[in-house]
Amino acid sequence: MSIQCLFHLPECIAAFDQFGETSAGGGVYQPGVLTEAECLSQCAANNRCFGLDWAPQTNLRCWFHLDSIGSIRDTAGVMHFVLRDRCPGGTLCLKLLKSCLNLS
Repeated sequence: MSIQCLFHLPECIAAFDQFGETSAGGGVYQPGVLTEAECLSQCAANNRCFGLDWAPQTNLRCWFHLDSIGSIRDTAGVMHFVLRDRCPGGTLCLKLLKSCLNLS
């Protein structure tokens, strides 16, 4: 069987809701994470991560909220992120691929 249609599937980029000057209790520090983008992508790749706190003005920058998110509080200089969708469009990508390959 030859495949007649080849196309680039869109990259999966997680969707987060962002809250400025806010943090949540119960975060787990992630050593070695130096950028916000790295913190976000590592959270999205971790099935237990449901949100994170990003504190760029400290040496302890990235904090994951695993399994649940603790109580929310005002925190200067910290951004709180809640993972809304680990892979938006993932189902659509699969449907496109199945359609292209004439699979049901």
